[in-house]
Amino acid sequence: MKRRKQLNSENEMIDFKGNNPNTPRIRKRYKQSLPGRIFIVCLLILLLFLFASGVFKSIVTRFIISVVPVETSLLEDTIAAEFLVIRPEIVIPAPFSGHLEEIIHEGERVAKNSLVGYLMINAGSSLEKTEKVPILSPQAGVLSYRIDGYESILTPQVWPQLDSTKLPDLKKQVDKKTAAAETDNQAIESGEFFFKIVDNLAPCNLYVEAVKNLPERFTKGASVDIRLAELDNLALNGKIADLEQTETGSKILFSIPYVTGLEKIRNTSGSIVAGKYSGMVIDRKMLVRKEEIAGVYLLQKGRVVWLQVDVTAAIGDKAVLRGLSSGDWVITTPVLVKEGQRVFSLH
Repeated sequence: MKRRKQLNSENEMIDFKGNNPNTPRIRKRYKQSLPGRIFIVCLLILLLFLFASGVFKSIVTRFIISVVPVETSLLEDTIAAEFLVIRPEIVIPAPFSGHLEEIIHEGERVAKNSLVGYLMINAGSSLEKTEKVPILSPQAGVLSYRIDGYESILTPQVWPQLDSTKLPDLKKQVDKKTAAAETDNQAIESGEFFFKIVDNLAPCNLYVEAVKNLPERFTKGASVDIRLAELDNLALNGKIADLEQTETGSKILFSIPYVTGLEKIRNTSGSIVAGKYSGMVIDRKMLVRKEEIAGVYLLQKGRVVWLQVDVTAAIGDKAVLRGLSSGDWVITTPVLVKEGQRVFSLH
């Protein structure tokens, strides 16, 4: 038998449990006490303060550090320098005035007596037919249209007599601000230099002056590595052809093999490799000295271990060490740890 809903004294319908279905239920809320909320706020403020002041970071790094494995590598000691490139080249004057129509382009190799291009000249008035005069290469080599002014003084007759005492006077004869000539479709006057052929089978010379603090091994005939910025710092092995010591430094004439791209360069920056050192290369900040004895902190089996090393060279912010083994894990931030401390690592 179904139980019927009843009416209360105010004629409101109620169920058999005495609840009014039209009245919304009120859920109970458990409000946090005021002291608890104050504690949470204070804790957040403390954490923000520690993070901002670096204390939090310091606490973390006491247990989590960064390490790097060491491997044998090469460190170079270099001397910055400005070089003058002297090439075995023959410069060709224009036989007539006109415009050059290129067949062989900048940097391409040509054979002797091969067609370089045509010199377009007018046969009489501008209304008459244009004449095309073929231009041939007088020798084999690399063709270049970059005329900078040095060609007139660094002639083939001068190359055998080049030395470090004559070159400064030769440099004064040339306006360094002379821009490279662009001859393509440009007007060329009769007798004007308009292209040159570089002998790519003959060695080139590099001249540098005002070099200080040369190693003792830098003597005439010594082998030296050189890097040129415009050749992407490619290592070029050269020999000192001539050397002059002055009060302000040294003047050196190097002999180097020809490298593709040298025909485009006359003045360039670079470096002279004064020394090479092989060993374990690390940042100098990773060194830890104990009573003037150099060492490093290693991570071994979760603990910090100090190891004595020999510093064979220190160049800039790098150092070359002996005493380490390949694959040793060196701690990069030694100021944050102590010997014997147990830590975790982040590689």
